[in-house]
Amino acid sequence: MRIGHPEFHAHRATTQSQVPDAGKVRPPMLTVIAPADGRVVDTIAAETPDRVRTAVDRLRDNAAGWHSLGVVGRIHWLRVFRNWLQDSRTDLVALLGAETGKTEAEAEAKFGPAAPSPRTVRSPACRRPG
Repeated sequence: MRIGHPEFHAHRATTQSQVPDAGKVRPPMLTVIAPADGRVVDTIAAETPDRVRTAVDRLRDNAAGWHSLGVVGRIHWLRVFRNWLQDSRTDLVALLGAETGKTEAEAEAKFGPAAPSPRTVRSPACRRPG
């Protein structure tokens, strides 16, 4: 079978789909287990100490940029994040419940302070005296 022959490509595709990770070195994995029933919630890659240090250094370097946004700029991005939390609330509550073994009501109660209603988040300058 020649490399340019259609059967070669069909055989190659079949072989690759049967062993997709052949020859690849996979990082160590962490398994997230639901404490309530012992089922696997997810499997995630573990990071090496060097990669963690690199991420921490990058975050520290970005702190100056965050500070330079000023209060108004930070409020803008915190509102964007809050809106994302609110839009993702159902999925995040389900994940929180699965990862901690909490009921949906308990997870919702824990999640509530993380994504308050837009009416409860106002800058002090917007509040009326009294």
